[in-house]
Amino acid sequence: MTHQEAISKDLVIALEATERLNKSLDRLAEENGCSEFLSSHRLLGEKITSNRNILLMLIGNAMDISIKTNKPGFKADYPDYFTK
Repeated sequence: MTHQEAISKDLVIALEATERLNKSLDRLAEENGCSEFLSSHRLLGEKITSNRNILLMLIGNAMDISIKTNKPGFKADYPDYFTK
């Protein structure tokens, strides 16, 4: 699998996961309740078990990706880097 193919696959997975997360956050806000989920074993091993901390890490990762992909050299070399 090429880097571009891996990126494409990961983007689809990330999009689906963030859409589910967004809908779940909407439902949580509507219900004015609270629910916990069991984190993956990697996150438990790193003692990152708070939903709030996981969400902050997700936002941080998205910001890092945005910064990397908006660099002029990267945009010039890989204008559509996840499908080519």
